Formats: sequence, C-alpha cells, structure tokens
Amino acid sequence: MKYALITSAISIVLFYVYGAGKTALPVAEAQKLLSETADPRGLPMLIPALIVFLVAIGGRHFLGALTAGILSALIIGPATGAFSLGSVFYVADGAVAGSAVDGAMGMVPVSILALLLVTSIGIMLSGGFLQVVVDWLQKHWAKSETGTELSIIGLISFANICVSVNTVAMIAVGPLANIMHKRIKIHPHRSANLLDTVSCSFPFLLPYAAVVAAAVAIQKQVATQYPFVEVLTVSDFGPYAFYCIILFPLMILAVLTGFGRKHQA
Repeated sequence: MKYALITSAISIVLFYVYGAGKTALPVAEAQKLLSETADPRGLPMLIPALIVFLVAIGGRHFLGALTAGILSALIIGPATGAFSLGSVFYVADGAVAGSAVDGAMGMVPVSILALLLVTSIGIMLSGGFLQVVVDWLQKHWAKSETGTELSIIGLISFANICVSVNTVAMIAVGPLANIMHKRIKIHPHRSANLLDTVSCSFPFLLPYAAVVAAAVAIQKQVATQYPFVEVLTVSDFGPYAFYCIILFPLMILAVLTGFGRKHQA
C-alpha cells in the first residue's frame, strides 16, 4: 500500500500538470454523445471490486478475496440490472456458454504458459540449476540485504522482458526469490512486494506486453465505432504512463534506503 500510495500521489500531480490535452470533439457534441451512450447501471459493479480489496487487506487469502468478489457480483449484478444471471451460464447448441465460460476460456493460454513454466522450474529445481544460479548471485551480488533485494529486482525485471504476462514472470522468479529471501532473513512480504511492484512498473510500457497489446486492440475496436477516436501507439501514451514510470525507481530507492523492509522472525 505504501509504495502504491506514494506512486499514486506523485502520478496525480503529474496528471494534473500534463493532463490539459486537446479535445477530440466539441464540448456540446461530447455531452450529446455521453447522454446517448452512458449507462450508469454498471456502476454498482464497483462494489464487488471494493469487496475483493477489503477482504484482501483484511488478511484473507487472495483466493478467498476473489471468491467473495465473484459471489457478491453474482448477487449485485442481477439485482441492479447490470446483467442477468442467465447470461453467466447457459446452454447454446448443446454446449455450455456464458460470461463465466468466456472468462475461463480467456485465461486458458496464460494458464497453460504458467503450467509449462512451473513444470520447467520444478525440473530446474530438482536438477540443481536454480541452486547454481542462487549460489552465483550470493557469491557476486546477494551478499547483503540490499544486494539480495537488488538481485530479486534484476531477476524479475529480466523475466518480464522475456515474458509478456507479468503474472507468469512472477511465477517463474518466485522460487528463486523464495530461496534468496530465506537465506538473508528478509520477510516474504518484502520479497513479494518487490516481485509485484516491479512487474507492475516498466513492463507495462514494453511494446509487446500483453496489457499494451490489449490497449491498442481496444482502441482500434472503439475507433471503428467512433471515427473521432485516435488510435495511440505505445510511443504516444508511454511518456504519460506516470504510475508505471515512477514505481520502478521508487522501488530501487526503497531497496537502497531500506524503506519498508521487513525481516523474518
């Protein structure tokens, strides 16, 4: 939270300073379009997201938090008219379909990639390769708390450059980080924070990152419906992705100064 809040505060100031961009439409035309297309029925669906956040902050397992969010969404959505319960699961042409099925199928490629990586990591762990890598890092870089944390940042940065999905990169580096933080008695929360924050910083600006590809694809889709929409490339919006730009150097500074560092009992 402390890293995210600091980064958010700086980003808000920069968005305020640089946010006075040009308008794509005259104000009157934009208001007319908004009145024709805006649908506030989706706003209550922010509540399940808030529930996930509160349950997770309360110390529950993230699977428990996600389950609470899904169950609350299944209640709030139909109750507020955001979607019908029948759209979640239904049978069409003898096959099960619906938003739940679409969501699960959308995660299949990432799940397969994660399974392949976990299998590879297991082989490397059993074969001793990961231990060789850890020993080399310990000998040359990870000699102290700062060196160990910088090594973790280096490993997760390299993994994100190689893998376009940040979650998969964290799965790949997790076993190495786990071995390293235990040796130097760094709290697992600190190690997890380093993996997560770095994975949510500069990798989100890589041209081949999944989130960037998705953003461009969505822009192209919207542009077919609204001709005034300009499709931006990563070079267009990258310099203004302040949160991603700020978070990475902030974590480097946190490691060098020891800010937020916890030790394992």
